[in-house]
Amino acid sequence: MDQGSVMMTAPFYLVTGFLGSGKTTLLENIIEN
Repeated sequence: MDQGSVMMTAPFYLVTGFLGSGKTTLLENIIEN
């Protein structure tokens, strides 16, 4: 796995982790700001 794919998959797992934890509101606040 090269640097590029790591940089792409890391945020993906973070986002799915937030959604899985039911912290969608927190994620939306971050996006809005």
